[in-house]
Amino acid sequence: MDRRSSRVSRFVAVAFALALFAPLTHAATGLAASPSPSPQPNPDILINARALLGGNVRPGAWTAVAVHVENSGPSIDGEMRIDAGQSTGSRYGLEVHLPTGAKQDLTLYAQTQIFGSKVNVDLAVRDQVIARQQVPIKSHDAYNPIVAVVAEHPEGMLAQINAALVNPNVTTPSVITLGVADLPPRVEAWAAIDRLVWQDVD
Repeated sequence: MDRRSSRVSRFVAVAFALALFAPLTHAATGLAASPSPSPQPNPDILINARALLGGNVRPGAWTAVAVHVENSGPSIDGEMRIDAGQSTGSRYGLEVHLPTGAKQDLTLYAQTQIFGSKVNVDLAVRDQVIARQQVPIKSHDAYNPIVAVVAEHPEGMLAQINAALVNPNVTTPSVITLGVADLPPRVEAWAAIDRLVWQDVD
């Protein structure tokens, strides 16, 4: 494939990914809003969230966060949002209906724009944040390759993989171990990893 064809292929791939994720994004108008203060603890709402891919992210790439939410109080119609630390005014979220006793699982997607150690998952009603959980992440720059290993016994492979990746001419890749449950449902959110080693796992 020549260089021009390669650039066209990358452009088509990016455009396709943006089209897929368009329903998940809500562009706010005007200037970016000031960060909302942390809400008071709400005993009726339980949020349990974790970043997929083991929390490994790259600024500008899609990141997926698995969220489990429970409501033991009055019925709530709102929006589950992920604050990825952006200053552009963009907001990422999904509408949720949480009747009394509701237990729901969903996946949120966002593009992280800055280096940081966490993102916020918020439950908002009419732009009022009523519950929040901070989710730890590990941000990698674009020049640090990441190799993910999904295996029944990854400890037996890591030494050989690390040895094979040694190259004095390039940045030493980071090798991470993942389980199947760490992989986002949508492949666009796998963007933080460059190679995937898969062995003996259904």
